[in-house]
Amino acid sequence: MIRQSLFLLSLFCIIGIIWSCSDAPSNGVPKRLDGGRLWRLNCVSCHGADGALQFQGAFNLTTSTLDLEQRILVITKGRNKMQAYEGVLDADQIEAVARYSMTFNPEL
Repeated sequence: MIRQSLFLLSLFCIIGIIWSCSDAPSNGVPKRLDGGRLWRLNCVSCHGADGALQFQGAFNLTTSTLDLEQRILVITKGRNKMQAYEGVLDADQIEAVARYSMTFNPEL
């Protein structure tokens, strides 16, 4: 009985964590996309937390002058060594990442 209760409690905790971390709509109202969270999950390994890492040829985003549309295109289709993310992120997520990446250059 105790073993079954612990199993069910663990199962509900796991489901709760997965549900709370998803970007899926809740009651028809989409959650606000967190560009920073998406950045940390997909971009930080090459661009770094501050956009300046330049690992494996990644562009230094602290000096980038690309506008939002250009950034969306690069993220969607890729460029040079950067992979395309159109099969990884949806259009709204790509835009959220692009907007977040603009925060690394205070000139924009």
